Amino acid sequence: MKRIVLLLLLTSFITLSAKNEIVIKQNVQSLVQHGDNEGKIFFVAFPYNDYKQQPTQNLAIYVTSRFDTEVTVYNEELALNVTKSVKRGETTEFSSVKGGLSWDAEIYDFEEVIGKGVRIISKDPVKVYVLNSKNVTSEGYMAAPLRKWGTEYIHNSSYDFDEVREWGGGFVVLARDDATSRLVGFGVSLT
Repeated sequence: MKRIVLLLLLTSFITLSAKNEIVIKQNVQSLVQHGDNEGKIFFVAFPYNDYKQQPTQNLAIYVTSRFDTEVTVYNEELALNVTKSVKRGETTEFSSVKGGLSWDAEIYDFEEVIGKGVRIISKDPVKVYVLNSKNVTSEGYMAAPLRKWGTEYIHNSSYDFDEVREWGGGFVVLARDDATSRLVGFGVSLT
C-alpha cells in the first residue's frame, strides 16, 4: 500500500512539474513576442549568489533582439567596455565563460554605494536576461529597460532554507539618477 501511495504522489509531482514547465515556456514565449521589456538602455547588477568560495559556473548577460544590432556592455569601475553584434532572433552572450564579463561584477558589499552597476546600450530595441550561476544554485532575471523604471518599489524576500543555517535575503538598488538619497522600507528609513 505504501508503494502505491508513493507512486501516486510521484506521478502527481511529475504531472505538476510538466504542467508548470509548459506554463513557463508559454509565458516566456509571450514575453518574446511582445515588446514590453524591449529597450535601448538597461542597467543591471549581480547581487551575490551564495558565498564567494562556492564554485562558479557562469555570470552572464544574454541579449536578444528583433533586429540586427550592436550592443555595448559598460562599467568604468570594472574596466568593462565590450561591444558585440546581435543577430535578429538569436542570443548574444556576455559572460564569464564566453568572454565580456568577469566575476568581479558580483556584489558582496553591504549597505554601501558602489559602482558595479553594468550599463547595456544598443542601437535598436533589445531584451536583456541576467544569470548568476554557481555550483549548487542559480539566480536570474529579465532586466527592465530604463524607460520602464519607476521611483517606488517593494522588495519581497524570505530566508533561504536552513541547510547549514538561515541565510537572510537581500537586494541591490540600482539608481539612474545621481544623489538618490533615500530608501524606505516598512516605514523605516534605511539611509
